[in-house]
Amino acid sequence: MGVLVFFSCVRGDKRQLFIVRRQSGGSGGAERVATDFSLRLKEDWQVEQVFAGGMVEGIRLGGSRGPGWWRSLQFAKQVNRLAGKVNPDVVLSLERGPRCDLYRAGDGVHRRWIEVKYGGSCRWVFNPLNWVYPSQEKQTVRSARLVVANSEMVAAELSHAYPEERNKIRVIRNGYDPDRFHPEHSDDSMGLDVPPDSRLFLFLGSGWERKGLAVAIRFFAEVVREDADFREKGRLIVAGEGDNRSYLAQAERLDLKDKVLFLGPVSEPAHLCRSAELMVLPTRYDPFSNATLEALACGCPVLTTQTNGAAEVVDPGRTGLLFADSEERNPVADAREFLGTTFAPREAIAESVASMTREAELARYEELLTEIVLTKEGASE
Repeated sequence: MGVLVFFSCVRGDKRQLFIVRRQSGGSGGAERVATDFSLRLKEDWQVEQVFAGGMVEGIRLGGSRGPGWWRSLQFAKQVNRLAGKVNPDVVLSLERGPRCDLYRAGDGVHRRWIEVKYGGSCRWVFNPLNWVYPSQEKQTVRSARLVVANSEMVAAELSHAYPEERNKIRVIRNGYDPDRFHPEHSDDSMGLDVPPDSRLFLFLGSGWERKGLAVAIRFFAEVVREDADFREKGRLIVAGEGDNRSYLAQAERLDLKDKVLFLGPVSEPAHLCRSAELMVLPTRYDPFSNATLEALACGCPVLTTQTNGAAEVVDPGRTGLLFADSEERNPVADAREFLGTTFAPREAIAESVASMTREAELARYEELLTEIVLTKEGASE
């Protein structure tokens, strides 16, 4: 799911800002950036949100129906058509496909995801998305004046995939909202049917296969097996949308039936982060997990993988731990390492990411947009 932002000069003292999304609404990273950016700029720009299926300047944007690869192609085609008609000063794209001035590669590099998901298998060729997305990504990267990676990991992947474009790449890590995510600890169990002295692990997010829920359950099982206090008090809380049937079966096989609790989607995860002893997110590939940053901001240590761009802000042994690569992962060793680690106080964990606020993130984007506007205006003189 992606977002485009158009800046276009209008009569009067404001520029016009079009925010174009594949879907209206939503709570993903691209939607968050677009919404927050529009709020930040509304004093200086006239803001209008545009989405697939909507009508803008007499042009109806496609991309709201059909399979994913078809929606992506149609949306990009219609956005390029709209940009050609409106002639915006700056296009900020948060998805693959459209031509742009500034591209935020929030989904990482798709060919890297293919490597992670399929390994040496050729099964990837049967999914049209695996042909469409790399082609669109190449077009967007090459058209952009600047490309933003939300982690050093993604910056390195972009440089490897597009070496001729490496000078365009900038790193702006995701930010968090300090009004929501802070370390004021709560003993509130959020209405969970657990004893008040429970020791809570938290798995937060959707896309459970990619984010490693099965691995998280195995890790939790080893902690329970190794430690008597966790055998009595340990609970793994799973918050997010997904089909839990296979994971419930896994928990039952591991004698964890009553210890793994599925909450479904939650609107306010900060309370869970403040109540949890550890966030466990053994993701197979994540350009930058917002949940990792938000947990740290709440003072909750995080156990994640080196294939999570947000691992760059985890200080192993102090604010969290890092799983080895999946081929080398040893749940028993991981459990023993956790049990042998004393993390920093929650206030110190939160302080380690205190500078990474949403405001700081958006300010960096604003600097790049200003740079692009000035460069284009200078070139036209």
